[in-house]
Amino acid sequence: MSGRTTAQNAPFTPSAVQLKQAIALFEHIAAGASEIDTLCFYGEQPGADDVEKLLLQINVMRRLVARLGWMADLGGAKLTGNGPEVKGGAEDWLLAPSYGWIEEPATGEVPHG
Repeated sequence: MSGRTTAQNAPFTPSAVQLKQAIALFEHIAAGASEIDTLCFYGEQPGADDVEKLLLQINVMRRLVARLGWMADLGGAKLTGNGPEVKGGAEDWLLAPSYGWIEEPATGEVPHG
């Protein structure tokens, strides 16, 4: 095995723009984590019998966490040169799983909405 480095196995070095983008993403991740912390510990906590408010709060936290996960995947890709590693892109993180189940209609079939 030779000591040469080829383009295929050379370590990835992010550009200055990619580094700035990653820094901005990580700042957004920290801000989002702070929002979740505030919501969980300092926000108004609905009573256990108020199911509608509890579900709303859980959904808000889920959306914030999904956004943070997507930004973390994107930031990692900026720093490593690879695509998202944990879950995927924005569609995978931010949309309901049912989004992926939508299929193109068969030829001649009229889609129903």
